[in-house]
Amino acid sequence: MIVGLGNPGKGYEMTRHNLGFLAMDRLAQKTEVSLRQRKFNSRLGKGKIGDEEVILMKPLTYMNLSGEAVKKAYDYFRCLLDDLIIIHDDIDLDFGRLKIKKGGGDGGHKGMRSIIDHMGTDRFVRIRIGIGRPENGGEVVDYVLDPLNVSERFRLNEILDQANLLIQTLIQRGVQTAMNAFNRRKTLDLTPEK
Repeated sequence: MIVGLGNPGKGYEMTRHNLGFLAMDRLAQKTEVSLRQRKFNSRLGKGKIGDEEVILMKPLTYMNLSGEAVKKAYDYFRCLLDDLIIIHDDIDLDFGRLKIKKGGGDGGHKGMRSIIDHMGTDRFVRIRIGIGRPENGGEVVDYVLDPLNVSERFRLNEILDQANLLIQTLIQRGVQTAMNAFNRRKTLDLTPEK
């Protein structure tokens, strides 16, 4: 079960806080999975990545209540904790940097906090997409909800393609292989490390 976090509605569509949604849309497009089904206050679809059956999901609860939708879907589909992957923006990583993590705190991310609270555990996989911090000590809340700037939009397709490749590597080759291939990268490169 792969969950991209974001906020529904046109006003939030191209904001930094919606990189999880944007990554999920790209993954759905590349794997030809339709996210048209509405269930658990989410958009979701079923398909395959390689030989693995997957459920792709975008909670429509707004970011801070993401855990409600995730827990309902998780229970309904009887997933294993090792099979839950959350994709979200991360202010503590440089813009466009991708990192895989299993377990740990919420890092101040309210969507992650909601999921940890509803799941009763933090022992699931996260794919963190860096958005960097605001310059000159600006307000974090405003920064994450601001639209991507021109430079960020220019890099967006490359970042989403990289996230798609990371997810497919994770599903087909496992967490450790994906971590080894992607976590050390400082710059974007569309081919996995050998």
